[in-house]
Amino acid sequence: MITSGTLIWLALAVAIGYFAQERGRSGIGWGIAAAFFSPLLCFIVLLILKNNRR
Repeated sequence: MITSGTLIWLALAVAIGYFAQERGRSGIGWGIAAAFFSPLLCFIVLLILKNNRR
């Protein structure tokens, strides 16, 4: 059974994927990384990295 914590974790991973896509990066790749590692860690790394959108 999926717990509410797991659903929140996956929702945050999807949000990180969307945020990465908006910054010109791979949304699917970043979403999977956020689900596997940590959405907070991936969010911080995305903020540090340069925006690829022109």
